[in-house]
Amino acid sequence: MDAARALKNLADAAKSQNDIDGNYSAFGTAKTLSEAAEIAKEYCDMWIIFGDEDETKLNEFDLSYAAGQQDLRVRLPMDDPAQYYLVKGDGAVGLTTDGEKTIEWIFSPKKN
Repeated sequence: MDAARALKNLADAAKSQNDIDGNYSAFGTAKTLSEAAEIAKEYCDMWIIFGDEDETKLNEFDLSYAAGQQDLRVRLPMDDPAQYYLVKGDGAVGLTTDGEKTIEWIFSPKKN
């Protein structure tokens, strides 16, 4: 998958929901998507962009690149404690802007 398509899918596919699988538990938080991606790499090694119907796989390099490109576009206020990225124990990465009342999931772990 080329980087432009990955970024377009990232922007188009993010969905707001409180939970992916009914078992939400944050294992890490970060102020940038790149930092969250680094945490997610500890839990899995392959992702899809949440909501991507083609389920295009992202490996660790693709995840880091897509996250870095998104960080160039979106800057969370560093002094707002309610806005941050979070990582689930399965490697899913999401964004909350209201202290986890709602979560916009961005990357989902690719299940074999």
